[in-house]
Amino acid sequence: MVAGGLLLLLVLEAGIYNWRLALAMRHRDLAEQGRQLSWKRDELLVERAALLSPARLQQVGLGLGLGPVPL
Repeated sequence: MVAGGLLLLLVLEAGIYNWRLALAMRHRDLAEQGRQLSWKRDELLVERAALLSPARLQQVGLGLGLGPVPL
């Protein structure tokens, strides 16, 4: 009976260890994905700022042959 109880405790301990290990790996993967998404967001914010720059818009417009509209 005691040996059966000890065996059950060992099996439960191994299961809990594996579960915690799986959770730790999932946390690591999600943290890495979060870092990648943060980097991508920063890149997109820089690109957005460049695209919304009035000087850049004027330069592109002049390159297309557009000019200021006469009043």
